[in-house]
Amino acid sequence: MAILFLIIPILLLFSYLVHRRRSCETPLLIDWPILGMLPQVLSNLWHIHDFVTNVLRQKGGTGEFMGPWFTKMNYMVTSDPMNVHHIMSKSFDNYVKGPEFREIFQAFGDGIVTADSETWRYIRTMQHSLFRQPSFETMVEKTFQKKVQDSLLPILDHAWLHGNVLDLQDVFSRLMFDETCIMVLGYDPKSLSIEFPLVEIEKAFVEVGESIFYRHVVPRSVWKFQEWLQIGEEKKMTKACKVFDRFLYSCIATKRQELNERNKSSGDDLLSAIMMMGEEKGKMVHDDKFLRDAVFNLFVAGRDPITSALTWFFWLVATHPLVEAKILEEIEKVFGANDGEKRKVLGKEDVRKLVYLHCAICESLRLYPAVPIERKQSLKCDTLPSGHRVNPNTIILFFTYAMGRFEVIWGKDCLEFKPERWISEKGGTIRVPSYKSKDMHGKRLVFYSNENGGICYFAQLSYTSGGKSSYYPSSFHCPFYEAWLKDWPILGMLRQILSDLWHIHDFATNVLRQKGGTGEFMGPWFTKVNYMVTSDPMNVHHIMSKSFDNYVKGPEFREIFQAFGDGIVTADSESLRYLRTMHHFLLRQQSFETTVEKTFQEKVQDSLLPILDHAWLHGNVLDLQDVFSRLMFDETCIMVLGYDPKSLSIEFPLVEVEKAFDEIEESIFYRHIVPRSVWKFQEWLQIGEEKKMTKACKVFDRFLYSCIATKRQELNERNKSSGDDLLSAIMMMGEEKGKMVHDDKFLRDAVFNLFVAGRDPITSALTWFFWLVATHPLVEAKILEEIEKVFGANDGEKRKVLGKEDVRKLVYLHGALCESLRLYPAVPIERKQSLKCDTLPSGHRVNPNTIILFFTYAMGRFEDIWGKDCLEFKPERWISEKGGTIRVPSYKFFSFNAGPRTCMGKDLSFIQMKMVASAILRNYHIQVVENHPTTPAHSTVLFMKHGLKVMMTKRQF
Repeated sequence: MAILFLIIPILLLFSYLVHRRRSCETPLLIDWPILGMLPQVLSNLWHIHDFVTNVLRQKGGTGEFMGPWFTKMNYMVTSDPMNVHHIMSKSFDNYVKGPEFREIFQAFGDGIVTADSETWRYIRTMQHSLFRQPSFETMVEKTFQKKVQDSLLPILDHAWLHGNVLDLQDVFSRLMFDETCIMVLGYDPKSLSIEFPLVEIEKAFVEVGESIFYRHVVPRSVWKFQEWLQIGEEKKMTKACKVFDRFLYSCIATKRQELNERNKSSGDDLLSAIMMMGEEKGKMVHDDKFLRDAVFNLFVAGRDPITSALTWFFWLVATHPLVEAKILEEIEKVFGANDGEKRKVLGKEDVRKLVYLHCAICESLRLYPAVPIERKQSLKCDTLPSGHRVNPNTIILFFTYAMGRFEVIWGKDCLEFKPERWISEKGGTIRVPSYKSKDMHGKRLVFYSNENGGICYFAQLSYTSGGKSSYYPSSFHCPFYEAWLKDWPILGMLRQILSDLWHIHDFATNVLRQKGGTGEFMGPWFTKVNYMVTSDPMNVHHIMSKSFDNYVKGPEFREIFQAFGDGIVTADSESLRYLRTMHHFLLRQQSFETTVEKTFQEKVQDSLLPILDHAWLHGNVLDLQDVFSRLMFDETCIMVLGYDPKSLSIEFPLVEVEKAFDEIEESIFYRHIVPRSVWKFQEWLQIGEEKKMTKACKVFDRFLYSCIATKRQELNERNKSSGDDLLSAIMMMGEEKGKMVHDDKFLRDAVFNLFVAGRDPITSALTWFFWLVATHPLVEAKILEEIEKVFGANDGEKRKVLGKEDVRKLVYLHGALCESLRLYPAVPIERKQSLKCDTLPSGHRVNPNTIILFFTYAMGRFEDIWGKDCLEFKPERWISEKGGTIRVPSYKFFSFNAGPRTCMGKDLSFIQMKMVASAILRNYHIQVVENHPTTPAHSTVLFMKHGLKVMMTKRQF
């Protein structure tokens, strides 16, 4: 027995020594009984970042951390960019911050850092609109230049003159604390001064951050117990929060008083702007708690990331003299060589020229990200791209520190400080996807602050040493995208298209961006589903204008769009010219324009507004897409047939012909994405989508032929006297020598195509427009301000529906509609087929019978077409300096087609959209229902898959 008691300790000691040796060679985390993996984490806490990086590197980028038993400290930890992309983009709604995160970050309240779902969307929309204000950017530039000039540079001078050791991290922390106070509160605490005063609130802020980190590394039960007893870190947290909260609530009260004394005139600071945004019906919607939380989160975002970034940046530069020399050389070109210029603090436009400095800061952030760990919690089961299974309520940690140190992401030199990796061959900055390099709202301001801080320090260095030395774009770089669209044996690229069908528009945009705007799609073998896909405006201009006769719709297109018959959408050559001439004549008739204006005003006044009133009075959720679809179906029936089906009514009746029309379009989209042999076989067997197509066509054709017969009878009874509708006019145009030249088939096809042109584009455009406006409150405010000038302020005028001459004065509204159509074109894909060999401006060779797809959805999201802010909803890009509308070539803004196929109803469409938009926005505020998904539908027209569910609030003036 004595021997047994001796052997057991020896075996345990031997196991420990073996484990210790192995852990030094490959730092694997051992899951110990009871204690889990926590002992090794605590023993390696002194170098935790590098320790976890080595563990993840050995684990292939993703692994699990098991905490002590019964503590629920179990996490999935990942540094795999594809996992990050999946969680933060593809399956965003399934991964939230969660209640445990909010408990740990209790001090942050309900601000943007801890918010989820609609709260997060509201705060993010609010902050996005605030940060994009030119007045705010100008204010930040001016105050930051002044702060650097009057506070930072004198401190550096003083330290040099007296030979003092300087803590740069403390300097940058004070600089950004002061600047954040100015930006957020409009108040300068002047913590950055030569005396380095003790600032109680800044000290409290630091202590809150330290206590939050402590909550991350110990079991919840431990810090909860400390919080209850008010001891240790939790006592420090409570005291620090009281100090900072007292400061914030005092600032909020002062700011309220200032705004009241200025009669609600907002200052340039963010707190004033948030207060004014929350003003509704004379009441502050944003209470003190909301404001406190918003300000606290802005402080975290404003001070800490830049302080961290600048500190690590200067350490790296100080230890890499060659990088320092290159930065100084670049700055010299902007600053000049004289002492006066060296003391100048550059503005935002100047620092944008400093490519190498920008890249050095990016490289510093890659190696030392300001936030090394990000946390998410799953709602439902999921499987990550790495193959790891995620259960509900799994906590996932993104270890961003490790992401910057993986060879598979950054190459073999990943541990080197090498700014050159960010510079393209043309000397520009390489754009890296956000799931490799994390993004944020204030990114532009962060880089401006970093670059200006860097410049000033280097300028001072040059001065004191005697002048020795110195995010759906063209530079988009994403090696992961290159593997997205592989040409698989037998299946071709169809396999990946189908797997990404749920977000096909954004998927294709990213592929085209990586391909430079033009690429080839290879379908399954023997199917002839091979396309050339382009979003290059020069290719579009070439095909649609310069070489128009060489590119036709073609027989395959007409086969897919069989339901359209021989109408204008599918027509080519002489048939197209005849139909365009006919339509041009009809749409340009003064009597027709007058009739459309009158009937549309009546429809909006008598049908649309009462429905919105009813929804508001009863608190009903309304699907605006369904409302607009019914509105345009009725109006198209009136314009084309002279008949109002009254589908737009409070009862929302089921209209069989409208339902059939939708099903036809869904089936046509299906024909686009599967091989011809598949849908032809289904058509022959009358199964699946083809059975649905056949039934829907029968319903709609029965309706159309019935209308045609009735119209013929009416014309005969009126002795050939034409009505104001288009069908009557087409019939009369086709009358020759007492005989109807336009037979029923011709009339059916013409009417069907007019229905498509009249209903779908405007329904789609208005739906996306109102969603964008609902999520961009500043745009909504500007539209309302413009409408007010036309409508006037009295209640009677508010109910008036503007006419065509009135809406033409609404320049900003026109710009907002154009911007909506740029981002969400009604027809996201256009198709052509070549007749002869050709070479596109992009250099791509086109053989006879090549099918070319214009991906117009992607065209609105390319940096080299629309600039770096191409993903922003920015109506101002359409307004000239003189206040007029900027005309953009149709081959760039393809929403109304281009060349000889340019939409003839463009002006009429804008008039109708403006009439609807002005009538609704003047009378109602629209709020999108919480958690409502807004994704494009699978259709030839860019509808919303789930409609647009909203709540209406009547405006009070």
